[in-house]
Amino acid sequence: MSYFTFSGTSRFDVKWSGVSDTGPDFYRAHSNPYFELIMVSDGPVHMETGGQRLVLNAGECLLLKPWEEHSGWHKSSSGGRFFWVQFHAEPSLRYYSSWNLLVSELKILHAYPEQLRTSSGSDGESLIVPQRFAPVRRFDLLQTFEQLIRVHEQPKGYFSFHLSILFSQLMLKIAEDALDQLNPESVFPSSFITYRKLLSLLHENYTSDCTAGFIELQLQRRYEYLCQIFSKYSGLTMRNYIQQLRVQHAKHLLLENQADVRHIAEQVGYADPLYFSKIFKKLEGIPPTDYRLRYASISSKNKTI
Repeated sequence: MSYFTFSGTSRFDVKWSGVSDTGPDFYRAHSNPYFELIMVSDGPVHMETGGQRLVLNAGECLLLKPWEEHSGWHKSSSGGRFFWVQFHAEPSLRYYSSWNLLVSELKILHAYPEQLRTSSGSDGESLIVPQRFAPVRRFDLLQTFEQLIRVHEQPKGYFSFHLSILFSQLMLKIAEDALDQLNPESVFPSSFITYRKLLSLLHENYTSDCTAGFIELQLQRRYEYLCQIFSKYSGLTMRNYIQQLRVQHAKHLLLENQADVRHIAEQVGYADPLYFSKIFKKLEGIPPTDYRLRYASISSKNKTI
């Protein structure tokens, strides 16, 4: 079986959608420059694509690559009907011809750098969609598909945005359904839940001492254990992350007001301004006063645009 993955931060742009049946036009080979999701509402639908002749039953989904040629190959007496939507994704979907090729890049139950406040972001976790799939919650999916097509056929204000939301919901439902079938043990481990609580605690208290005793008291866990899971999920030490949070805040203050460095150091949690300057230079490459001189004019111009 082949698979697609898409980023949790993907932006979907719906191009066209509709409902088709297995009439005469269905048996002429055709393709389009976009990804195309097909969901059978009344089956079977006999479709040929990629050199394979498929029999798609009611509720089945098929995801086609851009320019992937497809057509009907067998006329059924009962006829068939299917929903379809053509779409563009940014970042694009990635295709894997087998599970083994996919597994090495799989990201489901991991923490990601973008969960850190100091991260500039990334593509995020990868959601999995089998190229051919029979979802358990097919009636829920069909209902969402019908709503998407209705919005597409009766456009009004912000309809493109509405289509993107509906399609994102559709892809999420398929991915969640697939995850339940592919990996029923997909519940987040307790250590990850503790990590999230720890992140929240640091975000609210990084300007204070954040001592080992304080953190242990708040989370009722040993500090050594908390350090281990923080490093496991973030790739950083807790001390380094607190430094990043403080410097991130200091950078904002340096550009927003003319307070001296000593005062800013105290605001972000450093009683010693010299130590603050040392940490700031270590992370940013220049002292805080030089940072202000270099970037204050740029920040001012951006505010007036």
